[in-house]
Amino acid sequence: MKVAASLCLLCVTGLLPAQSQALRFEAASVKLTPELPRGGFQAHFTHDSIHVTGAPLNILLILAYGGRDFQIVGPDWLRMNTGGNLFSIDAKAPHPVPEEQLHLMLRTLLADRFHLTLHREQKQMPVIAMRPARSGPKVTPSAGGVPPDTQWLGFPGVLWTGSKFVNATTESLAAAVGACTGGGLPPVIDQTGLKGRFDFVPPPIRLPPPPDGSALTDEDKFAGCNLATQRAVGITLTRTKAAVDILVIDHADKIPTEN
Repeated sequence: MKVAASLCLLCVTGLLPAQSQALRFEAASVKLTPELPRGGFQAHFTHDSIHVTGAPLNILLILAYGGRDFQIVGPDWLRMNTGGNLFSIDAKAPHPVPEEQLHLMLRTLLADRFHLTLHREQKQMPVIAMRPARSGPKVTPSAGGVPPDTQWLGFPGVLWTGSKFVNATTESLAAAVGACTGGGLPPVIDQTGLKGRFDFVPPPIRLPPPPDGSALTDEDKFAGCNLATQRAVGITLTRTKAAVDILVIDHADKIPTEN
């Protein structure tokens, strides 16, 4: 499974300390990376190994725990794309294991090397909720058939062709819509009630500037992305509040322990 240069989180799960002895790699290297690789970080999961190059710690936490980036709370350096805050991991399991097991083993590795401590909590926060428009969703049930290792921004089995999504979940649609709204607006969450996998053409990532050449305001972005999302996928955007699972990083060393 290859993961491209940035990830969007789906959900946050808890630690499983009782299984820690069964969730360790046979050999693992965690090193500082001098600079961000061309094209961004890379991650590759095989049947018995994990290889990550040039990822900040928040990305490693995403790979280990899942979730969306706004659900991770911790020091600012977790997200810095500079040489002193980027890491590469090569880790091998003693035998082939399911992919879910590799993610759990990565949790244990991060806890060991970064002396990581964390906890979960729920937080009521402003969000932008995706809900079906009156005209109904414009998404097509997917026939599947994507390569088994396909990923898009951390969403397993989701194929981005460059013009449309194939075999996508509504959570990955929320991530695509979030790219349209951009910074300054609350995160986009899924409240469509749709289940399964779908094919769809997403709204544009960037909205055109106003005709007078002024900068887009947050309200401009919200209104523009709402209209674009309704036209593209038959989904409307609504400002609201929701209880969100948060992964709080209580402590993490900036430099991992030696291999």
